[in-house]
Amino acid sequence: MGKVVQRYSPLVVLAVIQLVVILLSPSTPPTRSVTATGQPVGEASAFDAGSTDASTAGAADGTGSAASGAQPSARRAGSGAVRVGNATIGSSSAGGNVTACPGTQPAPWSYMPPCVNFSGTNGGETMTGVTDTEIRYVWYENVISPALAAVGSQTGLSYTPDELCSALKGFTTAVNKRWQLYGRKLVSLDGPGAHSGHAKGDKCKWPYYQADACDAKDSACYRAQADVIAAMKPKPAFVIGSTQVQTPFLDQLAKKGILVLGQGFASSFVEARAPYIWDWAMSFENASTFGSEYFCQKLVGQPVKYAGPEVLASGSNPLQPPTRKIAIIHDVDNPDTLSGPAQDFVRKIQKCGAQGVERFPFAADTNTFTQDMQTIAAKVKLGGFTTVYMLTEFLAPVPFSNGLAAQNWHPEIVIAGAMAIDNEVLAQLYNQEVWRYAFGVSQRTPLLEPQGPFYDYYRAYKDSGATDEPMKLAGAMWPYFWMAGDMFQMAGPSPTIPSIQTGMFSLPVMGGDQRSRAFKWGTPGDAYLGQRDVTEVWYCPTEVSPANGQPGRYMGVADYRRYQHGQIDRTMRVYPNGVCGS
Repeated sequence: MGKVVQRYSPLVVLAVIQLVVILLSPSTPPTRSVTATGQPVGEASAFDAGSTDASTAGAADGTGSAASGAQPSARRAGSGAVRVGNATIGSSSAGGNVTACPGTQPAPWSYMPPCVNFSGTNGGETMTGVTDTEIRYVWYENVISPALAAVGSQTGLSYTPDELCSALKGFTTAVNKRWQLYGRKLVSLDGPGAHSGHAKGDKCKWPYYQADACDAKDSACYRAQADVIAAMKPKPAFVIGSTQVQTPFLDQLAKKGILVLGQGFASSFVEARAPYIWDWAMSFENASTFGSEYFCQKLVGQPVKYAGPEVLASGSNPLQPPTRKIAIIHDVDNPDTLSGPAQDFVRKIQKCGAQGVERFPFAADTNTFTQDMQTIAAKVKLGGFTTVYMLTEFLAPVPFSNGLAAQNWHPEIVIAGAMAIDNEVLAQLYNQEVWRYAFGVSQRTPLLEPQGPFYDYYRAYKDSGATDEPMKLAGAMWPYFWMAGDMFQMAGPSPTIPSIQTGMFSLPVMGGDQRSRAFKWGTPGDAYLGQRDVTEVWYCPTEVSPANGQPGRYMGVADYRRYQHGQIDRTMRVYPNGVCGS
C-alpha cells in the first residue's frame, strides 16, 4: 500500500472497510489479494495513493541526507552527449552510432521519447547493474496488512500474485520491444531467499523482490529492505519502488547510490537526495501552487456559491451569501513535507486578497485520528468557514466529511488533487451529502470508460503479446515502466547516472491534452518529479463511475482541458449547472 495509508492502524482502516461495505456493492473478493496503489499516466486507473510517512527519512547517521560520494563511477563510458532533434541523448559509445529518426519512438501509446536509431556496439558495463546485453532492475512489492487487503477486496482494488506476475512480465516485454535500449534488455531480478517473488505466483513465474512486513513507524525495517536490495548479486541498475515505498527506503537507496523510481512526493525531500529518486508524480509544492492559483483566479473575494443552504445563509444577511472564508486542512507527516506547501498556499491567497484564512494541520495518530478530524469539522463550523481546501490524503475525508454532516455544515470542499483524494472510487466512501459540494483541481486523467483499449496501460499489456486481460490496477504500474524506458533510452549507449539525468532533463514537455497529463523533468527546484498540469473537476454523487459501475464520479469541465501554471483563468465552469443533484 502507499505510504499514506501504511501509517494508520488496522482499527482506523477497518472503519473504512465498514464504510466500503455500506456504500458499495462489491463483487466476490479474490481468495488471495494484495492491494496496490498508484495512478496512471496517460490513462486512468481505479486506485492510487499519496505519499506521507510516519517514520523518519533521515539518514542512519542522523544527517537526513544522502551520503556524499555515493554516485557510482562509470566504467568504459563512451564520450559525449548526442543531440537528437530537440532533445539530448546523454552519452555515445566509441563503437556505436546514434542518429535521429522522424517523430517519437514508434509505439501504439503516448509518452514516447524522440525516435532514435542505433548501430554498432554500446559502451558495455558503464554503471552498476548494466552489461552489454542487460539493464537489471528490481520491482519492490510491499506487504499489505490484512485490514488494507480487506479494503482492496471489498472495492475490487486488489490483485493476486499471479496477476502481478503477468503485469510485470507484460510491461517489461513492452519496454524491451518498443524503446531504444542500444542492444540491451530490461531484466528483472529476483529477491534472495524469502524475498523471492518468483516463488509467489502459482502459474506465472516472474522474479521480483517480496518485502518483509514492516510497521509503518519502523524506519530501520525499511532501511534494512533497501540494504538487502543493495547487496544483491547481481546488482540492479534501478529499483521500482512504485507507490509502495516509505521515505526511509528511498533515503537508504539514495545513500547507496542506487536509482529508485518511487513516490517521493515533496521536492524538498527528493532534491536533497538528487539525482537518485525520480517519479512521474507532482510534488506537494507544485500541487499547492496550483491550488493557490485556482483560488486566486476563481474563489478569493467572491461570495460563497457552491455550498449547503445553511452555509449560504450564514452571513450577516441571511439572504445574501457571505464572502468566502477559507480553511486549509493538511497532514503533518514525518518528515514534515506538507506544512511548507500549506503555509505557501496561505501566503499566496492572502496576497491576492483572502482574509481570515486558517490552517488546520493534523497528524495521522492512530489513536486519535478519527476524533481529530471530527474536532476539525466542529471548528470549521464554529469558525464559519465556507470553503475548505483539502491538501490531504484519501483517508482523512472519511471522518472529516462524516463530522461535517454531524454538524449539519456543508461547506465548499475544494480538492488539491494530491494523494488520491481525486480518486472517485475512494470518494464514494465519503459522506455523499457533504462531498456533493466537492470540486477543484485533479492531477488525474478522466475515467471515460471501463478498462479497455482506450487506456495506454491496456495497449502496452496487449502489445507484449499477452492474451488475457491486465489486472485492474495495471495502470498503477505502467507509468514506472515507460519512465524507465525513457531514462535508459535518453541515457544513450553508455548509461551512467549523469547521462540519465542529462537525457531526462532535455526531454520536451510530453503530453498535456485532454487524455494525457503534461510531464517535464529538469524544472529548477522541482527537477525529479514530472507532472506539470491539472484539470478541473466536480464531484457528482449520482453519476456512475466507469471504474466500478457505482454512483459517484468526478466530472470534468471544459472538455477536460488541462492547465499548466499561468493558464487557469477566472471563468468558473461547473458541472452540470451547479451542485450536482441539486
